[in-house]
Amino acid sequence: MKKTILFAFITLLLSCCPVMAAEDTTNQTENSSPLILESTSPVFPIKAEIDHVEGFVTLKFTVGKNGNLKNAEVVESVPEGYFEESTLKAIKSYRFKPAIENGEPVDFTLELPFIFAFPGNSLAGDGKTKLQTYRFINKGIELLNKGDYTGAVNEISESIKLQPKYSTAHYYRSVAHTKLEQYDKAFSDIEKAIGESSEIFAYYNQRGLIYLLKKEYKKAIENFDESIKLEPNIVAYIHRGDCHRELQEYQESIDDYTDALVMDESLIHVNNNRGFVFYKMKDTENACLDFKQACKLGDCRAFDHLKEKNVCK
Repeated sequence: MKKTILFAFITLLLSCCPVMAAEDTTNQTENSSPLILESTSPVFPIKAEIDHVEGFVTLKFTVGKNGNLKNAEVVESVPEGYFEESTLKAIKSYRFKPAIENGEPVDFTLELPFIFAFPGNSLAGDGKTKLQTYRFINKGIELLNKGDYTGAVNEISESIKLQPKYSTAHYYRSVAHTKLEQYDKAFSDIEKAIGESSEIFAYYNQRGLIYLLKKEYKKAIENFDESIKLEPNIVAYIHRGDCHRELQEYQESIDDYTDALVMDESLIHVNNNRGFVFYKMKDTENACLDFKQACKLGDCRAFDHLKEKNVCK
């Protein structure tokens, strides 16, 4: 006999314990569901960590009458493409006590959700509330990536209604408000995000970007400094270089653009920006080298202009 139920709800943190007992196995009754004897937490994928993505996976599988796992499959993954492989690998290490019906072990089909959240983002409420939170924010991020910034704000706001201290939601709503040039709202959200999770470099990049767009360059630099302390990253180097350029701190700007190009030499706009700074410093040789590289990568406007003026060859 096979039955299907929505089973236990497990929250997995980026730095979680490797093995956990999910159920008490001492009081299994004559008619009972399967019991988890041992469970290994899925590994938080590096790609999700880099992209700062959280979410959940719901697996459906059968615990056989001998306690073995059968037919594990993903029935829902939010967002797709991040956590499925890790979850399927982990479930294979589970050990179960089979379900009992009329005193005999039977096959039993379960659905088991796994939440992937960063430290500091342990969500409140029951399992249904947590899953709904991730559905709202995932939809918001999808709309954000499609350029529907108002729609993104609306969806992410629903997740914040469910979880007012959810730092990731405040971060993404800040990004959406920034795209809408609603800088006061964007700043309020990123302040809340940093207040809840102060060790995430992307949050300081976002606050720095708001200051940059408001032309408060010194404050922007302070935030990019903090971001780089936490994790040297290309976004902070580029934007800090932009700030130094606006402040006419040209050597500092060149240093930052150079660090960014060490990480990714194919950035056309960074080659152009560094070339512009070299040109402002009257270093036409290096300026032409950068503009020529940008031209090779696909943007020849600056190089062709200086070539017409016989500055570059």
